[in-house]
Amino acid sequence: SAGVAYNVEAYSVSSFKEETAPPLTVAAQLLENKVLHNKIREIGGAYGSGATYSPMSGCFYFSSYRDPHIESTFNAFNESCEVIAKGKFSAQDLEEAKLGVIQQLDTPTSPSSRALLSYNRKQENKTPAVRQAFREHVLQADKENIQKAVTKELIENSSIKVSFAGKELLEKHGKLPISSLSL
Repeated sequence: SAGVAYNVEAYSVSSFKEETAPPLTVAAQLLENKVLHNKIREIGGAYGSGATYSPMSGCFYFSSYRDPHIESTFNAFNESCEVIAKGKFSAQDLEEAKLGVIQQLDTPTSPSSRALLSYNRKQENKTPAVRQAFREHVLQADKENIQKAVTKELIENSSIKVSFAGKELLEKHGKLPISSLSL
């Protein structure tokens, strides 16, 4: 058993067509760039971490992998929400986050995935006009609506926490409300 964990904190949040979706998409980038990378990867020693928002499913989750910590990682997830909700990010941070989102939206689709993507877009009524409107709302996201989205969707919302780790690491963090499963 390795002395590392795979940690996830997941939320059920608003989906694609809700007004909080574009600012929450930008917030995911800010959460990673402003807090998570430094606290979990650089200071904590995890191999990686992130904040991911899937507007289509209405799921938002924080994650870390190959992480030697559990409790401090979940604390970092919460701290990142507090930092963004309090507006502790600059205009440059916001601009970089928006560019990161646009880069993801503009990523070319591989030929093998085009048919499935087109089918899903048709099923979900994600017309080019709807996708363009989402893109424009991402670019218009400001500090205030990002703060409101993080507060409403993450701070005031309940989550589910899961850690996959070796027995020793879980026992080290035995005071946490963690259920274990023995195989």
